[in-house]
Amino acid sequence: MPARHRAASWWETLTRGRDSDLWYVLPGLGLALLFTLRMMRKMPVVPVQTGDSAAYLAMAEFRPPLYGWLVNSWVMATGGIANIAVPQLILLGCAVAVFAIELGRLLRTPLLSALAVPAILLHTAIYDSSGWLLTESPYAALTLLGLAMQFRYARRGDLAPLLLAAAIFGLSTLLRSTGAAFLPLPLLAVLFDRRFRLPAAFGRTAMAALVAGGVVASGMGWTWLKNGHFELGSWAGISLLGKSLVLLEPEDAATLPPAVSASLQAAADARRLIAEQPDIAARMRAQIQSSGDVRFPGFWRAAKRDWPEWQQASDREKDLLARAIDKQLIAAHPHGYLELWARDWLALIIMPSYWPAWATTVPEDWSVFAFCRELDSCWGLERYDLPFHARLLLIGASVFGAILAVALIPLLAWRVLTRRADPATVLVWGVAMLLHGSLIITSAVEAGHVRYTVALHILDITMLSWLLLRLLPGLGRPAAVEARA
Repeated sequence: MPARHRAASWWETLTRGRDSDLWYVLPGLGLALLFTLRMMRKMPVVPVQTGDSAAYLAMAEFRPPLYGWLVNSWVMATGGIANIAVPQLILLGCAVAVFAIELGRLLRTPLLSALAVPAILLHTAIYDSSGWLLTESPYAALTLLGLAMQFRYARRGDLAPLLLAAAIFGLSTLLRSTGAAFLPLPLLAVLFDRRFRLPAAFGRTAMAALVAGGVVASGMGWTWLKNGHFELGSWAGISLLGKSLVLLEPEDAATLPPAVSASLQAAADARRLIAEQPDIAARMRAQIQSSGDVRFPGFWRAAKRDWPEWQQASDREKDLLARAIDKQLIAAHPHGYLELWARDWLALIIMPSYWPAWATTVPEDWSVFAFCRELDSCWGLERYDLPFHARLLLIGASVFGAILAVALIPLLAWRVLTRRADPATVLVWGVAMLLHGSLIITSAVEAGHVRYTVALHILDITMLSWLLLRLLPGLGRPAAVEARA
């Protein structure tokens, strides 16, 4: 056979025959391997640690248990934490590859499979996450794997990927309690799947719920056996102090412990420093930094010194004491709390740490912020100069994704809820709703820094890819099984 005919035959086999799936596998797999190897050169031998790292190593009762299990298993197997960044990065790279491949298969276009890999791995909050002894990297990996299985379910309608997705989202919840945001996704995907009549859909929904619930309950059961509390473990009350203490006024002190009154000056300084910033991005960064100012140099030291109940409390009990303070201060200043909440939510969308120098200012004297001055923790104030294309990818996709989600969630709701939408549309709607709902909930408790969300808004790539496919139908076509049961 002439070489030209052999090439034509190979091309036809690749694009139309049984091997056509290579078009969706090779770009995602190849790019994920390339970027992972490139990132591996910069992974530290000893991972970067924070106070949270110590809590995971100690299996603290206020943290979900899965990362502690993984880290301590590594320590037992290798004798230390050195090189733990390597398996974390490999897991992340594999998850990104599977996510990209299944996204390309679902939308029937290898272009989106190829674009998904750099869009995720070049995000600054994900790029170096594997080098930290923190949950960020494995949490992102599990979320991506769970979504990949949801893509596979939407395309094929098989029960196995649905149950696997439910189990993976259960594991991500045992890694970070915020993973619970995605637990409803398998249930939504099957309940509103028009390929199956309602009795079959209810049966599959029950199975997915049992799998996810069983995984989460296993971790909660371990916490109960170890610490006597059937719960995941959370320090949300301590985190929320970063907002509630900013609201503290002299009239509040009469009904609060003396250690809280010691934070009056820190709260006044925080409000003043936020208000003094000349632009919105600078005010958002000042608010992020101030959430540490009021908690640690102010309140925490005073509580350890002057509050006997705090001194005698376990870490879990400290969180409960903090929640009582939060509840009282937020009830006394609801409008001020809503303003802080809204600003932190907006910061997760417009990412003030990545604004160009000409668009925002940075305080000349960072020592005016107590967290920076006394504990050398200035990360809330930092501003990063990124190349234009990287900044456009991060901020542009985040802003456009948020705007699109606000529009599409109500527009698609009727079609989804009446079971008239195709499986891909149901999945896009569910991801958009749960993702942006989780951003709203997270910003209600945490400061508005992308680290607290583990950059999950990059998952808007699912919605953006789906929309691009409908605007440019020549790129591909959604694949779905239309059989009814």
